[in-house]
Amino acid sequence: MSQARLAEEVWDYERPESSAERAVFVGDIPTDLTAARAADLVALGALWGWHSAAALARRV
Repeated sequence: MSQARLAEEVWDYERPESSAERAVFVGDIPTDLTAARAADLVALGALWGWHSAAALARRV
């Protein structure tokens, strides 16, 4: 399963009564942010991981 599909599955399971328009997806690697975009979620890059702000910004 792709990260994007997994993000959609988790979203549907955890908070089915909420809307995606109010959600954010926090990730610390570039593929997290790609998955957020693929799931039509707002992507926030966290700098606690190994990747630089510039690497994360390329995916937002």
